[in-house]
Amino acid sequence: MLPSFLGMIVFSFLPIIISIAISFTNWNGLDKLSYKTLASNFVFLDNYKQILGTSEFWKVLGHTCYYIVLYIPMVLIMSLLIASILNKNMKGITAFRIMYYIPVLTSWVAASLIWKWVLSPQYGILNQLLGYIGISGPGWLHNLVGNGKCTEKLNNLRKEMDKLLKKTKDTRYLDDPTQDDIWETYPRLSGAIRTFPTPLF
Repeated sequence: MLPSFLGMIVFSFLPIIISIAISFTNWNGLDKLSYKTLASNFVFLDNYKQILGTSEFWKVLGHTCYYIVLYIPMVLIMSLLIASILNKNMKGITAFRIMYYIPVLTSWVAASLIWKWVLSPQYGILNQLLGYIGISGPGWLHNLVGNGKCTEKLNNLRKEMDKLLKKTKDTRYLDDPTQDDIWETYPRLSGAIRTFPTPLF
């Protein structure tokens, strides 16, 4: 958890803080970024006053509001409609499901092949890089001892998916999607997917 937290600080929080600090200056983006440079170019709220006084800002703000109010809800609605269609027993639905999911599955297969090559104990690039500094890399995905937690999460994910598939086949849930049981299953399935290591997909 600590590496992820440090990464979030370095690559997310720190750039945001630096960007806010730069917004109070007229730094040209070419001079060396330092405290002395920012202090000598400090203009406080002049940049914000200038932006708020232009018509382009309000035009861009209108486009952003348009995106938030119309585009995002429409995407969610269409996603739910497609999911509802995919969950119904209709003629030709199997072919539609295959065509709809082929792009998703293709990216998963490509990513899995890349990670399999990177983590391969025989010819993986990761073990080769470790070998240059005198470290003999482990079997990674082939090492069941080191992958105990990953295997356990994979089994939990499979069980949750089995439960979900069994319930979606029940006509009660197709006729009445407000059943409490199925809505209790979705958060568990979503949580299992979020905690599962991406490379193993």
